[in-house]
Amino acid sequence: MNLTRSYLTLITLSFFLLPSVSHAAACASQAGGGNWSDTTKWNCGHAPTTADTVTITSGNNIILDQHATTTSVTINNSATLSEDNSGQILAISGGWTNNGTFTALQSTVKFTETQTFTGNTTFNNLTIDTNSTSAMDITLTGYTATTTGVLTIDNSSTGLMSLVGGTLAAQGNIVWDATTARGT
Repeated sequence: MNLTRSYLTLITLSFFLLPSVSHAAACASQAGGGNWSDTTKWNCGHAPTTADTVTITSGNNIILDQHATTTSVTINNSATLSEDNSGQILAISGGWTNNGTFTALQSTVKFTETQTFTGNTTFNNLTIDTNSTSAMDITLTGYTATTTGVLTIDNSSTGLMSLVGGTLAAQGNIVWDATTARGT
């Protein structure tokens, strides 16, 4: 009996001591907005992480106050995503939709997977990085992505990179590290 109770206690404790598993969440900004790092500003209960999708909801201003990685970013109409002017990096592995305002300041936005842009956007520094051996498409059809700082295109892997439609405009420096690229 004592041995059975000891095993049950051990099993019960192991559930509490095991690391928690993180699941992807749809994180939408809460009323009023605030800092990206402030967990109370997100309906998902935490600052967005790598697997999460992010939506800046209408009427909110979210300030990127830390480096962040997420799956996608959507800025709704009458919403703002701005940076705290200290060179934050926002890495995105999915899509970018800007129907509101993006205030880049000193930030770098880094796209690491196939991207579809919706909405004209001006970036400070923009990095397009295949970061793998698979093909990567950047689709800008009908939209313009403008950089005022440095546009870095890093396709040093063996995968193909395609820039499809729209306009990619650089008003600053361009750094192109490419093994293979094609444009349409």
